Amino acid sequence: MSLIGPVSRWLSQAPLVGRYFSSPEAAPSAPSSSRGDELIRRSPRRDPLTVHEGFEGVPAATGRHKLGNGTALQVNNPQAKPPTGPGLTTMSFNILKGGERRDELLRYMRELDAQGRMPDVIALQEANQVISVQLAKEFGFHLAYHGRERDPMGRLVNGKAFLSRHPIDATSHFTYGVPESDRQDAIRRKGKVGELAEDRGALRVTVQVDGKRIDLYDVHHTLGDAGINASQLRQLNALAAESRNSGREVVVTGDFNANTMIKTDGSWWAAQRGAYDKTDTVEEFQARYGSLAGSIGDGSAGNIAHATVRRAFQDLMKLAPDAWDGVAEPRTRLADGSLLTASDAREGLNSGTVAKGSEEWRRLQDAADGTTLTAATRKDGTSPAMGKRFDAFFASLTPHMVEIDRSTTASDHQPLIAHFEV
Repeated sequence: MSLIGPVSRWLSQAPLVGRYFSSPEAAPSAPSSSRGDELIRRSPRRDPLTVHEGFEGVPAATGRHKLGNGTALQVNNPQAKPPTGPGLTTMSFNILKGGERRDELLRYMRELDAQGRMPDVIALQEANQVISVQLAKEFGFHLAYHGRERDPMGRLVNGKAFLSRHPIDATSHFTYGVPESDRQDAIRRKGKVGELAEDRGALRVTVQVDGKRIDLYDVHHTLGDAGINASQLRQLNALAAESRNSGREVVVTGDFNANTMIKTDGSWWAAQRGAYDKTDTVEEFQARYGSLAGSIGDGSAGNIAHATVRRAFQDLMKLAPDAWDGVAEPRTRLADGSLLTASDAREGLNSGTVAKGSEEWRRLQDAADGTTLTAATRKDGTSPAMGKRFDAFFASLTPHMVEIDRSTTASDHQPLIAHFEV
């Protein structure tokens, strides 16, 4: 067995000398320009839309999951409450299988409303039509929704919704193109079908906030294959670029099913030493969290460990930077309602007073790195820190506040809230 490859990789990550041994990553192979059909099938498709004045004319969702029929809905609610403003306050929340923990979800939403913390725009993932309509009616929102029960090929589109107190000027849903050969290759790589049988897409609404037109995108990308995930990101980037080229601001949010806190490769040596800073390299993640093979989501660092996914995120951030990195003090709201900033959490990790691997250590890790997944409790009653930020905001607007809310157990994801200056 040749040792050239492993030695070269070790040298490329070594401090001081690594840059002399690193080689540029090969660009992902692009489909041949002569295969026009393959190019088209890797492009998003705009789905049909119906607009309703009030909820009375909205057709009832049928089917097992109550996801809808693939037609996007825009409901202009005459009972919508006015936005609070100024600026744009928005939330992203994967609510788990159509609001599986419905009582807890409604309790959380009612608490937000009673406390005056209800965002003016909420992006939901894994939302069926029934819960989306219920929330829009009860809390005074306009609604945009898209979902689809399984088609003849067995492809469903998990439901996504925007609840908006700003009037919705326009709604579109784009289903990502996935050639069947790509899908079958991904299934062979993973060894099982999982989410790869599903289609995914981006729900877009246009609103006006303080005189600016803003396109908001709500996405739910595929878990389990970096190639499919990267292709979805590239298609999303094309849509976001179209919005920016048309003079509109963009806010992109949702469940990316990729660990957005990781930005690049790093040095294995540096990851083992020094203070606990931002966990933003693959090597730091592996040193601090281990493989997490049995955790929610992909094992180890997940899709983001693949350079094609990171490059696609880097292209997105040229249009719309990551809000978690752009705000001065990102924070976590703890179970008791108190707030812990990322910098204070890192200070605790570096203090030498917290036992590494303890429950307090894991709590601080989650806050320091802004994780949005909730780990399943182990048999001994402990829960590992997840180290995964699948939920994120990317925005051309300036973030003023970003918060992960851990005061609810309504889902296996935590709500992510952001306020943007407009």
